[in-house]
Amino acid sequence: MMNPAHAEKYSLPAVDVASVPSMTKNAVLCSTYCCAILMALICLSTASAIAHATPRMNALFADHMVLQRDLPVRIAGTANPGEQITIRLAGQTAGTVASADGRWSVQLQPMAAGGPFDMTVQGEGEIVLHDVLIGEVWLASGQSNMEYTLVRSAGADEELAHSDRPLIRLFKVSHRSALEAAQTVQGSWTECTPETAREFSAVAYYFARELSQKLKVPVGIVQASWSGSTAEEWTSWDSMKRAPELQPIIDRWQQAPDAVHDFAHAGGRFDLQFDSFELLRADNGAPVPFSSFDNRLTDTFGQGFWSTSGPGHRALVSPGNDGTGYSLRFYGTMDLGASPSLRASIPGTDSLTSPDYDLHTFSGIRFQVRGNGCFHTHLEEPIVKDGDVYASERVCAGDTWKPVTLLFSTYKQATWGVPEPLALEQTRAFVIDAEAVEQRAGERPPAGLYNGMIVPLASYMIRGALWYQGEGNSGRAYQYRTLLATLIEDWRALWREGDYPFLIVQLPNLGAPTLNAEESGWAELREAQSIVSRQTSNAGLAVTIDLGEAHNLHPPRKAEIGQRLAMLALGKVYHLPLEYSGPTFVEARMEDRAMRLKFVHADGLAARDGGAVLGFAVAGPDRKFFPATAIISGNNITVSSPSVLHPAAVRYAWAGNPQCNLINGARLPAEPFRTDNWSNTTDSRR
Repeated sequence: MMNPAHAEKYSLPAVDVASVPSMTKNAVLCSTYCCAILMALICLSTASAIAHATPRMNALFADHMVLQRDLPVRIAGTANPGEQITIRLAGQTAGTVASADGRWSVQLQPMAAGGPFDMTVQGEGEIVLHDVLIGEVWLASGQSNMEYTLVRSAGADEELAHSDRPLIRLFKVSHRSALEAAQTVQGSWTECTPETAREFSAVAYYFARELSQKLKVPVGIVQASWSGSTAEEWTSWDSMKRAPELQPIIDRWQQAPDAVHDFAHAGGRFDLQFDSFELLRADNGAPVPFSSFDNRLTDTFGQGFWSTSGPGHRALVSPGNDGTGYSLRFYGTMDLGASPSLRASIPGTDSLTSPDYDLHTFSGIRFQVRGNGCFHTHLEEPIVKDGDVYASERVCAGDTWKPVTLLFSTYKQATWGVPEPLALEQTRAFVIDAEAVEQRAGERPPAGLYNGMIVPLASYMIRGALWYQGEGNSGRAYQYRTLLATLIEDWRALWREGDYPFLIVQLPNLGAPTLNAEESGWAELREAQSIVSRQTSNAGLAVTIDLGEAHNLHPPRKAEIGQRLAMLALGKVYHLPLEYSGPTFVEARMEDRAMRLKFVHADGLAARDGGAVLGFAVAGPDRKFFPATAIISGNNITVSSPSVLHPAAVRYAWAGNPQCNLINGARLPAEPFRTDNWSNTTDSRR
């Protein structure tokens, strides 16, 4: 019997049974389905034979990969226990024998940058990997701002036009949250082209571009990121259990409802049927049919079509909502890594002649639904570039058909992105997103992304890691000091490469602009990132306090962030003679009624716009801060305020969105800081 998971690949054309003579209806359906099943069995049989061939490789070891230069190269995979494995690459030959559990690993001597090469993996069978380069390999991880794609970033059109860069290779790790450590990942290496770069991490792309241009060697980027993720998802369970500061994270998960744990272990099924879609006219005229499914599976009112993503798939089923005809069934399984959706395209919205194609003439959509599961819907609009789409309320289906009316005026954004207008005339698709019945089901466990997306990478040698995350932990900023340090320790232990470079993107400005210091979890999270970068060996911090936007969690200026990370790498890791850091505070002392501050990386200390230095605030023993005057003298700054006769503390850029402008001669911004250790808003939050 064909596995439902493969049904969409062999989806059948719609058959208008009503047009077939009654005596032949069954024959037509039988013939069509039998052909599809036979095709599926043949392909599955072939796939099964391939799956059992040996040796087998982690997906990272594939055509177009970049291997780390100047370090011993580990090649790993699986085979039959006791199978002899031989690796040949760039004039080197090395062999091993698969262990009792089938795993094997071969180490080659360090190689200089070069290629392309073919690599042969010989066991009972043979694998030949083509177009293998030797160069620099970096892991890029974090949450949505690392996942933010190049095509959405500022200046994307111009950059994509010049993004044919064959010496840059990209590997995007598929999303996976797991309760146990995974052995491999899904993904593939691609050459950097306008087509492959557009949906890759913008920050990672710009970092790779800078390295490739300056070092003149191949650069490979492994992107393992997930929007909305917290740092504890990327950290090992055992390490968090050993740290009292992190124990509350473990406790919260263990105390979650059974439905949350059940979903994490086994996922869940959904089975929804939809019928009789129609658009409601804004002028209260007669509704316009959108999809009835009685004749064809895939059509919409504008010659668009329905398609699916994720593990669900579609099929024609009978009866429809009125007991006759067909309805659209959307069913399958969902898990922590799946976001099943059913998408109805609305074609031709760029150049339309018929108003029926333009959704701004409609007030909403109405349809029938039944089944097991819940869902919400959203609208795809090109004007919304940061993913904060307009979405409907959650709807749950039952055993009997029920009508659902969704008015477009009730659709809302999640408000974590830039507010954009609801542009119905630019809507490209109407999308149904399946959800679990239990609202909290789908919560990802601590260590889930560490298990599913980081552990399987550790057999692949890297130069270092880029980390852009913290938004999801800003409410527990003090705890983040321990959490981020633990994460770095975990990752380095996994790779067994020693203290490889770990470069951190400090959170940018966000929120209402202010000249004065104020309580802010965002500022405290930046401080945690700064502390970890200073106290952790071979770590670095890229300051972005000038690259954010007041009301946008996902600022589009990713080129500068990638460039600053690259400057950090070029200066700290590759030891090129360049300034790689902005001014960094190191010491404060009292001087009359002022505080004198000393900085490093301070050659050319100045205000960005040439005016007064902004961003400093000073407080006395009463801990009340006032905006301060700052006078530059060489590598020092003297800070004072007539409102504070006895300064006890100075803070710089200490707010969610501080107005600040201190830079050095390389025009890199000064790192936010404070001289005090007074209590914070997040000190007790765990």
